[in-house]
Amino acid sequence: MLGEKLRQHRKRFGYTLQELSQKTNLSVGYLSNIERDAASPTIATLDILCNALRVDIVELLKADRSPSPLVRKGERRRIYAQQDGVLENVAVENDLYRCTCYTMDPAFRDWIKVPAGDSRGILCYLISGRMELVMEDEGYEMEEGDCLFIPPHAAHSFRRRDEGPCVSLWFYSSGLRT
Repeated sequence: MLGEKLRQHRKRFGYTLQELSQKTNLSVGYLSNIERDAASPTIATLDILCNALRVDIVELLKADRSPSPLVRKGERRRIYAQQDGVLENVAVENDLYRCTCYTMDPAFRDWIKVPAGDSRGILCYLISGRMELVMEDEGYEMEEGDCLFIPPHAAHSFRRRDEGPCVSLWFYSSGLRT
């Protein structure tokens, strides 16, 4: 994966392996091995390559959150496992947005308190069940299919309201949570 990123940056400049070798004083064979992920470069070597390719080392090493646009149910990243009747996992995330799914079991009746977000706000969509959400001292009763916008910097709490499970999706713009 790192090798592919380096290859893409090299090709962006139109460099051959030979030309990159001349710029970095690294052998063509070693560069080829790095690009095929057959060799693992040291941080010092990455620094040399990043300087030659004019790419930030942090950006180069930054993990792709979702290499495929399709995220299957079993591939979702769990934020925390089933705990006290609530499961929170990431449905999908990338550099632009994040969608988190909360599933509250029928026995769970506690409030989930959420601190204020950043300057972009949050969108909550109720997939199933009934939910009560309180923000800025105002309560909202939500039913299946309802959608609620939580303004920027608004702390809020929510809980399940009926006997069945409650499932909600929370849409965050980039930078809200990592």
